[in-house]
Amino acid sequence: MQAVMEKTRATEDVRHFIDTHPYASEYFIDADALHADGATVEAFKTYLDRKLLNARVDRFEDDIHLFYGIQTENAQLAGESLGWNAVDLEYQPWFRRYFSSVISYEPGSSVEDVFHSLDEWDAKGWNHESDLDDFFPKN
Repeated sequence: MQAVMEKTRATEDVRHFIDTHPYASEYFIDADALHADGATVEAFKTYLDRKLLNARVDRFEDDIHLFYGIQTENAQLAGESLGWNAVDLEYQPWFRRYFSSVISYEPGSSVEDVFHSLDEWDAKGWNHESDLDDFFPKN
């Protein structure tokens, strides 16, 4: 976890969010890719909030890093509140383009580099088809 936290330039606020949200996802937004497609970072953040925020999920922002997390160690509740919505993003055709990195935090597990995990799944033949693009404010 230390290496990942160094990558995030972890401030005390970041550490506090991760410590108090056992299930969390960290998204590194690639602003250049968004702008190249005619979208704004703010529009993309609004889209992510619509997809990921709900009554149980909290959001913390640190520059272009967005953290979404839930204050529970209950895996089922975390999956229903955040996990499945976060996985849905992986099926968007722009997932690897608009994020330079995505990190997943879960209690009792090592920190997961989501891109690396997707590459491993693809290597095992577990390819998945992209969904239709549902982020519209771009060319």
